[in-house]
Amino acid sequence: MTTGASDAHRTVKPHFERLRQFRYYGVASDKELEIDGIHVMDMVKISPPCYLEPDDLRYYSKLQNTTATQEALEEANEPDPAWRLARIVFYGAFERMYKLFPRAKWYLIMDNDTWVDAKGLQRYLRRYNPRLPYYLGSVALFDEIAFAHGGSLVTISAKAMEMAQNSEPHRSPRNEQWGDFTLALQLRQAGVNLTWLPMVKGRSPTETDFSREEWCQPFLTLHHVTPEYLEKLDSLRTKVGANNLFENAV
Repeated sequence: MTTGASDAHRTVKPHFERLRQFRYYGVASDKELEIDGIHVMDMVKISPPCYLEPDDLRYYSKLQNTTATQEALEEANEPDPAWRLARIVFYGAFERMYKLFPRAKWYLIMDNDTWVDAKGLQRYLRRYNPRLPYYLGSVALFDEIAFAHGGSLVTISAKAMEMAQNSEPHRSPRNEQWGDFTLALQLRQAGVNLTWLPMVKGRSPTETDFSREEWCQPFLTLHHVTPEYLEKLDSLRTKVGANNLFENAV
């Protein structure tokens, strides 16, 4: 899961129970933190210096000199540089997770405001063979290139991850707007294209389109979910039971 130090204390903790439903998990940020026993990794620190623009480095240095309290980190936050660091954190997580978990079958990247039906997703992925190159997600377009929207959830099979990591040269997020787009470029270079996964949603629960065509289709993720709403979705997920969320309710 990716986050930013400026809101990590508020947004990461509600995900702990959900993260622990996966065999391997980690939290990536732009500052090293400890949150209730969970180590938050600094992806900017271990990324190549060439990934950073001068403004990125200036904000990053300021952030490192800020005490790790929620109030202080929020005061240090500068929207534009912080957003640009997010692209480095996201792409850094993509590069790092393969080294940390080389035996994983699937690699997932989500934002700190993404709700994931962990059990439903694990069950759904059984339809796919992780030894084949799969890059799954909600389709976004930029420069006529399809990429998986990071806030909806990016899912990469072990084979696709291996191909991407072994493909040279490695892409840099320095000149790109988003880390999820840079990730897509690296996968395309390795010969792996996006497969649309309609059950992952890039909008909040109140903005998601549950039309006649989509209402009877279970969903696996939602985006822009507040910590308070996470609890409501988890409670609803428990009531629904073993099936995907809302599958029984329709």
